[in-house]
Amino acid sequence: MSWYYLSLGANLEPEQHLGDAIEALVERFAPVFLSPVVRTQPCDIETDKYFLNAVMVFWSNLSGDELKTWFNELEAQAGRDRSDPLKSKKDRPLDIDILANSEVLNLDAFQQSSEPYTRICIEAAEGKPAAVQTLAIFEGLTSDRATTIDTNHRGGHVFVVENRPDRLLKRLETALHSK
Repeated sequence: MSWYYLSLGANLEPEQHLGDAIEALVERFAPVFLSPVVRTQPCDIETDKYFLNAVMVFWSNLSGDELKTWFNELEAQAGRDRSDPLKSKKDRPLDIDILANSEVLNLDAFQQSSEPYTRICIEAAEGKPAAVQTLAIFEGLTSDRATTIDTNHRGGHVFVVENRPDRLLKRLETALHSK
């Protein structure tokens, strides 16, 4: 069992596809830590379309390979052609990557990523200026600030706590240990 640190991105109908992916991830892995969704410039891809990016953290007993298989299914459902050898150089409706995993919860795991959009998401979570994009998820819930999101499947409720990342991580740990 590990903490998984993800990057999420989309530049084809990004509001729809990223919102759907966040909802699916929350429904399966809540509680999760979600950074603000930020609008970023393309990185290593020739396009005039902006990206929406976010980072997420959750605890899972699935292996990295099992998670990546499920993430690939989500990407394919959004319309990404996973068999295209040039898929990493093309516009994409959804891209979910595992950046790191660890047994101890710590946002420093995101520092291992060399991708600028990952750093922008973490900086936005820390309250630094960024092109934050409000994104409607769960019929009105927005991700314009760092949040910890949990669900009550029996009652159909979604709980959101917005705060500083260090406090959010503590709440995330507490929520997991209370289950």
